[in-house]
Amino acid sequence: MKYYLAIIFVAGAIHLFAQRASLISADSIPVGKVVYEQRNKSPYFAHMNGTTVLYFNASRSLYINESAPKGNISYDADDGINVNDVGDPEGFPFLKLHHERQIYYKTNTIIENRPVVVRDTLGGIDWQMSTDYKRLGPYKCQKATGVFRGRTYEAWFAPDIPIPSGPYKLGGLPGLILEAKSLDGQVEFLFSKLEFSPTLGKTIQPPRGKYLDINYAELRAEERKYMENWEKESKAKGSKISVSRVPGAIEIDN
Repeated sequence: MKYYLAIIFVAGAIHLFAQRASLISADSIPVGKVVYEQRNKSPYFAHMNGTTVLYFNASRSLYINESAPKGNISYDADDGINVNDVGDPEGFPFLKLHHERQIYYKTNTIIENRPVVVRDTLGGIDWQMSTDYKRLGPYKCQKATGVFRGRTYEAWFAPDIPIPSGPYKLGGLPGLILEAKSLDGQVEFLFSKLEFSPTLGKTIQPPRGKYLDINYAELRAEERKYMENWEKESKAKGSKISVSRVPGAIEIDN
């Protein structure tokens, strides 16, 4: 049995390594980076606010939260509720493959005791173009409005930079998104600066960690199932516990 378990463990490790290895590309040198100020007004996500960076080239981009905690944290939110969360030394990276329209991102989940990597779709937003323009730095940006998982965003993209990416999971426009705000005022990705250089000191590589080999919708289904089972088990033991997602998440579709 010990040998059997060891074989399973090794096979699983090889499979996970192969998943990440398949995403490594020679085209990993960024040509530019955008620096944003990420803001979420929920007290439960205050530890994720601050500087974020998007490294990009024509085929892929990498969004990193430089302000995210590197290790586990615990603090009291404004409403007195204690917040405990798992950090990530990499800054919870989002690898975006522009041509494949795929995202591989690292996230926390209640079904694991460590951050995991999950798939998602890039550019699945039905953007409505506007004739409004404004300047962000030296770049003339056009406004577009679209709904992404429960929130409507106003995004400003630069048509002169034909990169279909942007902050967080936002993308799919005919230009790089330099700024985006949710119309409910909850979430903001504010433009700080943009730099073009062949020597940015960072390569666009896939996240490290455990790859679950599931997509966002499948992860949400697994989380709902986990919470339902937890509530049933607590009820069977005579306890009344209600489990739900932390309010204020960027994605509030379900």
